[in-house]
Amino acid sequence: MPNLGGNIAVYTEMRAGQPVNCEEYTMPKYDLATADQFVALQLILDWGRPGPLAKQSPILKRDVVGLGVCCKPHRMCMNVIQVLYVKTAMVAEVIVN
Repeated sequence: MPNLGGNIAVYTEMRAGQPVNCEEYTMPKYDLATADQFVALQLILDWGRPGPLAKQSPILKRDVVGLGVCCKPHRMCMNVIQVLYVKTAMVAEVIVN
């Protein structure tokens, strides 16, 4: 299984070590066909989580202003999709710097 947060670490390196404000979502063994099915499944899984993260999803957060998607194969797990949700505060940092 890919390291959770691995894309955040790589994105931080790409920004010369500047802090990033984002969330990473990893879905291993994805076997549906379309983007809307992926989004629907992510919302269902996010909404059904127990604890303080229940009924929350980065897809629905107002401060998310961009995203990156990685579908790169992983040797230990087939059909991995990783999404990096970029938040407003980071965009402000990029503009200022």
